[in-house]
Amino acid sequence: MIRGNGNRVYIAGSMHLLRAGDAALPIVLQRAYQDAEALVMEIDLDDVDPAAAARFVLDHGRYPRPDGLRRALGEARWTGLQPWLARAGFPAEAAGGLEPWALALVLSASEMTRAGLEPGLGVEEQLKALAEADGKQITGLETPEFQLGLFDALGEAEQLKFLDLTLDDLERTPADFDRISAAWRTADTAALHDMLLEGYSGLPELYEAVVYRRNANWVPRVRALLGRPDDYLVVVGALHIVGERGLVALLQDEGLRIEPFRAH
Repeated sequence: MIRGNGNRVYIAGSMHLLRAGDAALPIVLQRAYQDAEALVMEIDLDDVDPAAAARFVLDHGRYPRPDGLRRALGEARWTGLQPWLARAGFPAEAAGGLEPWALALVLSASEMTRAGLEPGLGVEEQLKALAEADGKQITGLETPEFQLGLFDALGEAEQLKFLDLTLDDLERTPADFDRISAAWRTADTAALHDMLLEGYSGLPELYEAVVYRRNANWVPRVRALLGRPDDYLVVVGALHIVGERGLVALLQDEGLRIEPFRAH
């Protein structure tokens, strides 16, 4: 929590997906939401057009050649990809023409559904429903097109690394996810740091492009909330909270004092 000149800005890390049996929001997050008059998320979910996002992927996420991904991966890696395509029920012919970032998103969404993780039960969707019912303002730090554009702007080598990182993440067992969820619920930032950032440890360029630059872009947006009449709850993915280049650390680097918020 940051105390402004007459208002408060709460900063919270989220889990974009949660299991049906473990979806209740932590009490501290519920209390922060109750205190806030407005909600700020990575994107404004009540203004999202899924068809527009799908069109963006179709327009920007395909190679000119139908075998572009196969050629980029090489035969050995293409063969290794086949079990994941079969698991997702995604035809190899269709996958062969997708750029690596686009296929990574397709496979991730499919595997999360198979694991019982539901976007509708994620933190942002739950808060969106509450805010709509309560008449609270919802705004976004980015647009869906901007987020997708970050991946599309990556060079092919970095896109392939992103696909590899995604496949590594999909190897996580339900127990791995449960450990991440437990650390998130108890605000164990040290554990979250280790579990969420380990995949990026050898991929500094990828982290720079899809995590750090976004964190840095958000700093002035969060600062601008201070001193306004309303209190705000700012919710971004937990990955963006942890680490020395996370949003919290960057705000502290700006001289802002961030206090732990505890529900009483």
